[in-house]
Order: sequence, then C-alpha cells, then structure tokens
Amino acid sequence: MSRRTLLPGLTAVAAALLTTMAIAPVVQADDDKGGFSAGSSPTVTERRAVANAALAKAEAIFDGTAPAADKRAATVALRDLRVAREDLAAADQAAAEALLARPGTNEVSCSATTCVHWATGVATPEYVATVLDTVDDVRASYVAAGYRSPLPDGTAGGGSNLLDIYLEDSGDEGLYGYCTSDDPKLDDPTPVGYDVSAYCGLDNDFDPNQFGGAPALDSLQVTVAHEYFHAVQFAYDFLEDGWFMEATAAWVEDEVFDAVNDNYQYLFSSSLSNPARSLDEYGDSFHYGAWIFFRFLSERFAQKTGELGTIVRDIWEYADGSAAGLDYYSTAAVNKALADRGTSIRTEFARFAVANRVSRTFYAEGDAAGRLYPVAPATSVTVKSSTRNPSTFARTLDHLESSTVRYVPSYLRTSDWKLRLDLDLASKSKGSMAAVKVFRRNGTTTTKYVTLNSKGDARVTVGFSSTTVKAVEVTLINSSPRFGDCWVDVTDFSCSGRSLDDNLRQTVNPIAYRS
Repeated sequence: MSRRTLLPGLTAVAAALLTTMAIAPVVQADDDKGGFSAGSSPTVTERRAVANAALAKAEAIFDGTAPAADKRAATVALRDLRVAREDLAAADQAAAEALLARPGTNEVSCSATTCVHWATGVATPEYVATVLDTVDDVRASYVAAGYRSPLPDGTAGGGSNLLDIYLEDSGDEGLYGYCTSDDPKLDDPTPVGYDVSAYCGLDNDFDPNQFGGAPALDSLQVTVAHEYFHAVQFAYDFLEDGWFMEATAAWVEDEVFDAVNDNYQYLFSSSLSNPARSLDEYGDSFHYGAWIFFRFLSERFAQKTGELGTIVRDIWEYADGSAAGLDYYSTAAVNKALADRGTSIRTEFARFAVANRVSRTFYAEGDAAGRLYPVAPATSVTVKSSTRNPSTFARTLDHLESSTVRYVPSYLRTSDWKLRLDLDLASKSKGSMAAVKVFRRNGTTTTKYVTLNSKGDARVTVGFSSTTVKAVEVTLINSSPRFGDCWVDVTDFSCSGRSLDDNLRQTVNPIAYRS
C-alpha cells in the first residue's frame, strides 16, 4: 500500500536507532542530546545498516506486511526514519521521503485549532465534524491539564499554522493513526530537533469490521487521545525514549475516555503479566503495557490539574528537550518528579511490584465492570510439617524487574509455627529490595519492606500457623534505574543505554519451625 493511502497505529520502534545520530553532546549527564562518545563513532556501514533497518520497518508497516505488534509502531517508526534518512543510499532516500511526505488531499475543514484534510470521497462531512469535535475536546483536556499545545507548523499543510489531521482508509492494514513531524523540512539540512511541530493521520471511518468489532466512536476517541498526546510530546522531546512515549500515550487514553478501556488489552503484555521483564523495555507490545506504571503513579499521587494526574505532566516537564528544558531521559525524569514528592523511582517501583500481586483490589479499575486486571504471577510453595525446609527460591533479576514466591502453610495448626526467611540479595546499592506480605485468613494483610544490610542480606520471621495465616509472600525486586553509556550503546531500554545493575541473583532460604 502506498504512503498516500495508509495510516499507522501507535507503538514505539527502536529508540536504539536514535543512538546512531551523531548528535553533538552536551554537558548534562542525564540528557538525551549526547551522541557517540569519542572513539566510538559508528562507521558509515554501521550507520547505513541502521538506516536501512528503519526504512524496512516503516515500509512494512505502511504496506501492511509488518507483524501485528509492529503495525502499531508507525509514530516512532516514522520518527526513526526521519532521523536516519540521510544515512540511506540515494535511491533509498527517495523511498524514505515518499514515506515521510504528507498525504495528498483536496478537501479541508478547520476549527479554531485544527484542520482536517481528506481526498474527495474518502470521508463524510459528518465524520469530519466528529473528528474535529473529538480533537478539540482532547486538546482542551490537555491544555486544562497544563500541557503544551503542539507546536505550529508554519506554512506546511496549506499554510493554516494549525495542527493538521489527515484522513485515509487504513483499516485494511489495521492501522489506527499516527503522528509525525516534518521539522525540519526534507530539503532543510538542519538536524532533527527535540521540540518540533506535528501532524497526524487517522482512519477515515474506523469501520468496526476493520478494527476488531469495536464501536467506531470508541476507536476514534482513544486513537485521538493517544496520537494527539504524541503531538504534545513532540513539543517537549521528539527524541525521547520510545517506551516512555508510548506508555504515557496509552495511559492518557483511559484518563480522557474512561469508559472505553481500549488500553486494557495491553495489560496482558505488561509488568502485571510478566514482572520479570524490565519496565522500560521497548519491544513487541510490552511498552504499551507499561502504561499501568503511570496509572500506579497517578493513583498514588492523586493530585490533578484539570482531568489528568499532575505527576505525568511533571515527568514530561523534566524530560523537556527544548532549549529551555532540563532534558532528563525517561526513568531519570520519573525519578526527578518523584523526588519532588519525597520519594524515588526505587521506592515506588518496589511498591508497584507488590501492588501488582493484588492488582484487582489495588487499582481503581482492577475489577471494574468485569474487566479483571491480570495478577502478577508468583511461584507457590506449600509447606507441611514434613517439609519444614523448602528449597531455596532463587531468581536472577535485571533492572526494574521483580519476582514473587508464595509460601502456603498446610496443616500447621498450632499457633507456635513460624516461618524464617533468610534473604541473600545483591548489594543494596545495586537496587536490591524485598517485601514480605502476610495474608491472614480473616482477610487482613500486612506488608513489610525489608531493611537490608549493605550486602543485601536480611532475616525476617513471621507467624505461620495455618489456622490464622493463609499465605506469606516474598517479592524480590531489582529497582535500579542506573544506566551507563547513554546514547552511546544501542539497546531497547532507557537512554538506549546499558543498565549498571542487571543480572542480580536474589535468593530466599525459608525455614518453617515451631517456637
């Protein structure tokens, strides 16, 4: 399918591609403006290979041959292609420019802030009016919440200087919508910037037959909420980490259109379903599922500006890559916004890991209208009097991962039964944390965040009588947000860097005994 007749969905593609742009480094250690360090600049061949990969990914998305998970990746795929375009061979640059060009249209209708463009016969006047109303409502929500408006695009899109939305029939490819930027213009040698203007594309009718049976208005609403948020993000940092861009855009869908719940589907590829996967990993659909972390934060820190939790806006303000911005990369920006609230990403990630074991009661919509959240898995161990010394539980955790073991007493009826837990974790400085949660038969619970010594060791003893205790859970956590080689290496994580604290071995040695 040609670029003239398609529209993408939303997912992030390789934030790692950004590392191949030898952008001039700046002094800030936490920012995303650094390029390859001295002596590590990529060769022409390496840069060409990365650019070719970006082109191939974008072409597959727009011709409908991409895997299902990649079809949502159009927004970041176009971003990555724009960044890497000049490293392509001449013929491939022409192909890239065709993908990056705005769609051709001959009809337009504008509100005070937005222009919708389409080709005659592609969209009905009624649908165009609905799109304008929906975009203007979403824009008003974001403005009321204190976010920047998308930056004006000057004479592009017909010279209106308003945000341009293009309608095309993309349903055959399963593509909902996208936002991208043509700053700088393709004939402008200026490097791609951090705060840029945006234009967006949407399907021309969201026919339920093309979009899994979902009502057309529901699909339109959440797509506008998600994609317009990308346009807002571009006014802060077009080059921000892909997982963060997509997770916060998926988060805001349900904040603006609470009754639609389209982002629920992503929870089945998230820390709720797979806590032993780094929260900030960009790949398949996992980065969409990371929206649940921002729901966790917005429920923990419930202050709102307008309709939206202030915490996410504050994080984006720390991520601001404009000339006046602080330009922290994703997890560093999260940590800064949490520090303003007297806590840290380490502490909140640990709480997040524990909360995900009781997701259906912890989250406001965990058990709403029959839409049950997944519950983070645990390894269950039944302890009888004949198995007082269950096997050691051991896991190797990378950054922002967790794992839980659940000990269940069976026929340990007398009140003098205890469970001793000897924790042997990696150094506390590397992000090791642990929580012990007791589930009582009367329905109450107690959670203890374990105080580790500097080596990461601790001993915890709890009551373990089966007449009063239903289970005891130990959640092991690698809460490290520390990265090195930001914008030097090529990874799928924050700042395209390398975690300083991966591969941590964490163990629990349990002993059940009578005191």
